[in-house]
This record gives sequence, structure tokens and C-alpha cells, in this order.
Amino acid sequence: MSKGILHISKDALEKLVTQKVDQKIQNKLSEEERQKKINESRINYLEKELAEKHNPAKPSEPLYFYKTKANDNESVSEDWLITYSDVITIILTLFILIFSLSKFDLGKFEQMKASIDKEFLKKEVSTTSFEKLGIKMETIFKQFNMHQEVNVKASPRGLVINLSSNSLYDKGSAEIKPQMLPVLEKVSQAIQKSGFNNYVVEVDGHTDDIPINSTKYETNWELSTNRATNVVKYFIQKGIPPSKLRAAGYADSRPILPNIDENGIPNEANRAKNRRVEILIQRAGE
Repeated sequence: MSKGILHISKDALEKLVTQKVDQKIQNKLSEEERQKKINESRINYLEKELAEKHNPAKPSEPLYFYKTKANDNESVSEDWLITYSDVITIILTLFILIFSLSKFDLGKFEQMKASIDKEFLKKEVSTTSFEKLGIKMETIFKQFNMHQEVNVKASPRGLVINLSSNSLYDKGSAEIKPQMLPVLEKVSQAIQKSGFNNYVVEVDGHTDDIPINSTKYETNWELSTNRATNVVKYFIQKGIPPSKLRAAGYADSRPILPNIDENGIPNEANRAKNRRVEILIQRAGE
């Protein structure tokens, strides 16, 4: 044997290596077993916590939520259902009102407000501003014995006064008849005293379908526009500010009745009704 050299047999080396490997494996298994027990302990702890949260101990006295203890033989009052149904009905009516007034219309609003006050709030219905003005206008035309030639009505756009052209103008003319000037003056005064702080008066001229034969007016468009404009000019003279007035001519484009029947025969009575001037009174911004 040479000095300084350690000789180990093959069998002894294999045995030593096997021991070391077995020791490492055993240590690894022991560590895994220990970690497994720790994890199981944590899992058991968490399961216990969850079980206690979801299944708390029942108290000795029962809990009541939004319920009053009452004897089985004691009847429960349901008077609150009447109030609840009334509130729901009013809210539904309000939404219907808002939907129908997507384009705000004061005349319509006042009519619906009166209906709601009468049906749901049980209030005495007072006459609306447009109804009062309409009554005043009808009184004016009766004073001048014109109630057969004039139609006053409330519409979704406001108050409409429908005057026949024959009462205002001669045939083919846009000059207001002298006897009609006092009538229009009274109409102007009623508008200004209506109590509306912000209003607009639109005057619309309409004709029938017969083409005009005049050197002054080429078509019914010029005639209808000029007729409306002359009424507006007179209202300005009587104190209505120009900013509150509009004039428009529609010729025969908006008849209220057919000028010619289904057999192609002209209807002169309908033509007379279509020849008209409409005075629309509404709140500004309508």
C-alpha cells in the first residue's frame, strides 16, 4: 500500500452510497409527511371557521325582521295597500304625462293637469288660461254677430281662431274689410289682456284650389301670404309687439275639407270653408 492513498473496496463504496441515498430519501419523506400534517391542520381550521360563519349558533329568542310579533288570532290591517296603490297610480300618470309632452304644449298640459286634479287629487277643476281666452273670443264674435262665420277651439298647439276669408276680404283681395277692423282690434286687446307673459300669435292664410286670376297676385301663395301679413300689420298697430307675431301663407296646401269629391266634382261648400285665416295663440317656444 502506498503512503497517503486510501484504498476502499467496491462493495464498501456501494454500501456507503446506498446509505447516503436512503438517508436523503428518508429525510425527504419525513419533511413531506410533516408538511402534509401542517396543511391538513390548516384545512381543518379553515373548515371549522367557515362552518361557524354559515351555521351560527341559534339564539334562544327568534329574530324578527320587518315583522311584528302578533298572535295567530290577531288580524293584520291592510289599509296601507290603498295608499300604496294610489301612489303607484299617480306615479304612472306622471310618467304618461311626461311621455306625451315630449314636445311641451301648454294647452295640452293645462287640460291634462285639470284631468289629474279632478280624477286623482279630487280638486275642483278651474278654467284654464286658454279656456278663459277662448270664452272671451267667442263673446267678442257674438257681439259682432259673427259666431256663424268664426270657429274658436283649443288645440294641442294652443287656441285657434278660424275666420272665413269672405268675412275678412273681398274675392281676390288681401285688404281687410273696414267693418272687420273693430273686431280684430277687440281680438288684439283680448290677447294682450290674457295674462300670458310670453306668447306668440301666428296668423296663417289659406285659399281653395282655384287658381287666382289677378294682375296683383301670380298664385294663391302670394294671396294667402299677403292676407296673413295684413292681419299681422294691423295687430302691430294695435299694440302687439312685432317679436310676438308671425305670418305664413299656405295657399291650398292645407285644406280642412276636400275641394273635390271622390267623383271629381268640385265642392263649393268645402271650398268656402277652406278659404280661411287662422289665428293661433300659443306660449312662446311652442
